[in-house]
Amino acid sequence: MALIACIAISIRAEDVVKGKVGKRVDEYLTRLASFGLSGAVLVTKRDEVLLKKGYGSLAGETVDDIINPLLALDNNRLVSAVTRRKTTVVSHNFVDGLNSAAVRRYVDERVVIIAFTNHPAVSASLLASAELESLVFNDRPVVMPPRIIDLARIPSSRLREAAGRYPLPNGFIVQVTQMGERLYVHANHPQVLAALLGLSFATRRGRFAEVESRTRVALESAAKGDYKPIFETFDDDRPFEEVVAAQRRVWTRWDSEFGALLGVDVLGTVLEQGNPTVAVQLRFSRRAPLLYLRWNPRGMFAARMTTAPQVVIRPESTDTYASFAYGQAAPVRFTFRDRTVRITGHSLAFSGQK
Repeated sequence: MALIACIAISIRAEDVVKGKVGKRVDEYLTRLASFGLSGAVLVTKRDEVLLKKGYGSLAGETVDDIINPLLALDNNRLVSAVTRRKTTVVSHNFVDGLNSAAVRRYVDERVVIIAFTNHPAVSASLLASAELESLVFNDRPVVMPPRIIDLARIPSSRLREAAGRYPLPNGFIVQVTQMGERLYVHANHPQVLAALLGLSFATRRGRFAEVESRTRVALESAAKGDYKPIFETFDDDRPFEEVVAAQRRVWTRWDSEFGALLGVDVLGTVLEQGNPTVAVQLRFSRRAPLLYLRWNPRGMFAARMTTAPQVVIRPESTDTYASFAYGQAAPVRFTFRDRTVRITGHSLAFSGQK
């Protein structure tokens, strides 16, 4: 028996949200879209469509079956597995750059989940097999993103009051900046910054301890002119001399732009399209850019840098704002009252006063 799954984006297609299952999944995806999700999802049960809707940049568009087949799957390309409910699921995943798609057919339960995303931090295969499956069958807790309120309900004076510089214990700082109708946060506290960026905070016994350790050694060695460790981490066929020349150019440019290197802080790791991506803050004398290094089983294969690691926080109420990233154990919340900020979240409990 062959399974034919079709994924397409249909402009002006009507959204479908039906029953408790459809509403439960839609609530999760709507909240996640407030924090960056862009994609579309189709859920059917016993051939009845429970959810067919686009989110983020695909809002107003939708996953639509039987239109312009994107995936045609046969038995040779399907993966069959047993679910935690002791039922059978056959599935197939597709990745093309930022785009990813997942098709999961739960044979015994007569349920089909099709997900499409075009966001690097939200893999369709993980979304479908973890959160969407749990929400459809209601058999495992899911971390719900915060419910964000309309910015029009926040007085501009309240935003101005929240903005400012908040010292934390041990000399760390949280800077809250108002830009138009939004609040942005920058923190130099590694644990707070890691949580804001949705990272699995780096620890010696953490899940990604090996790649985090190799990343630290490679960067610290390269900063001192020893390029062998970073050469050994790359997943490419460039000769050593070519890597050395390229690294010298990079570090010379950084020295000119950012100043002398003071330290390398490995903040933690996030999964991007299933690949561990290590976030490192490079503390130079003039700036502290954030460097993301993506790994696969063969080594490091991609890098990107942002020179202004600020994170937008979105309002849950006039006093409380939140940040959230897919895969986080809990949102990070900032509560502003009487010139103080209270920062809470997964393993976070800090207070600061202007």
